Amino acid sequence: MSKKRAMELWDDEDGFVITADGQVITDVDEIMEIEKDQEITEDEYQASQLAAARLLNLGKAITPVRVFAASAIIVLLLSSIFATWYWVIPRDSVDIDSKYFQRGGGHVVLVEMHNLGTRTIRDITVVVLFEDSEGYTLAETSWHKGEMPAHSSYSGDDLELLVRGYSVWAEYNIVLSVSWQDDSGRHHSETFTHTVGEWTSERFTDEAGRNWILF
Repeated sequence: MSKKRAMELWDDEDGFVITADGQVITDVDEIMEIEKDQEITEDEYQASQLAAARLLNLGKAITPVRVFAASAIIVLLLSSIFATWYWVIPRDSVDIDSKYFQRGGGHVVLVEMHNLGTRTIRDITVVVLFEDSEGYTLAETSWHKGEMPAHSSYSGDDLELLVRGYSVWAEYNIVLSVSWQDDSGRHHSETFTHTVGEWTSERFTDEAGRNWILF
């Protein structure tokens, strides 16, 4: 019997051999031949002992303290990469968050302006319109600011709408218009429209501007 075939067999406690395909071998000579084929050499034994010793040393070297230290280093590395992207790499990034609620037979719209970039933006204007399905303006508000520093936000009474006297069972449109001037003097403007009324509360985030300044 070949060595490859012998390696596919295993000994049973009762002294016979079972093949991988379920055949039982009870012939003593054939069993001895299998055992002879499965004997390892002295070099193989020494190599296995050396591998086992290395595994034991490796297990002793990997301690909970070292695992924690390695994890902390990875976290610090990822945090530094994120901090570099967020605080250092020059970019313009403007977002507008808006929330809609149905309250007490009326409607509430809350808007927040974000300058997430690394540069100051100027001459910012935000206009919020609450329209019916036909496009007729039911309420509006606006906000203007001379400049917003990097990584800053604004929300307040100028960006809040309370609309009363209109059914909460109909659909309406929230129209958000924003314009600003970036640090290089270029003007930008965006308009976003969201249909509301199907749900009692909804939230939207609009990316008004993304610009990487690499040169």
